[in-house]
Amino acid sequence: MKKSMWLSVPVGVLAVAIGVWVLQASAAEKSAESLGEKIPTTKPAMTEQMFYRMQAAHLSAAIKSIDQAVGAVETGDKETALTQLKSARQLITQAHQALERRIEPKFANVKCPIQGTPINPDKVTDQLIREYKGQKIAFCCAGCPQAWDKLTDAEKEAKLIEALPAKPQTKPYFIKHQGANEHQHQQN
Repeated sequence: MKKSMWLSVPVGVLAVAIGVWVLQASAAEKSAESLGEKIPTTKPAMTEQMFYRMQAAHLSAAIKSIDQAVGAVETGDKETALTQLKSARQLITQAHQALERRIEPKFANVKCPIQGTPINPDKVTDQLIREYKGQKIAFCCAGCPQAWDKLTDAEKEAKLIEALPAKPQTKPYFIKHQGANEHQHQQN
């Protein structure tokens, strides 16, 4: 039993971290959906439900590997324990990367500024990216970056406005002060 004690605390922390991480991903997605933004999937044909089932399968397999590692530690099989922990780490890393791609955009734009077609971040190669004012701009095909390079800054700005994701509308909210009337403040 003592041999597995060293593993029980990291496994518990990992389980809590995974739970928080999944909740944050879900909250970020719901927030984006409430603003009317389409959240890109890792593959165009993959539905939201398929995506989350796949990530749940990765996490379930990781938990199974951790359980097997605990059993190996209890029997003194250090090699199997390390192999299982490495497998769990790989599965969790895959799930993390997939969720991160959904939450944090790689590029400033969601549409090609030249053609206006949606950008699939997983299919954008280095040749389809340009840096503009400190931001990565993605393009849909090989001809578009060349067309972009020929534009003036003013033309680039105009094209880019149409290609950026919709910004959330700033709405007033009310703050209640003790003993005072409600005051309207503008949200930043």
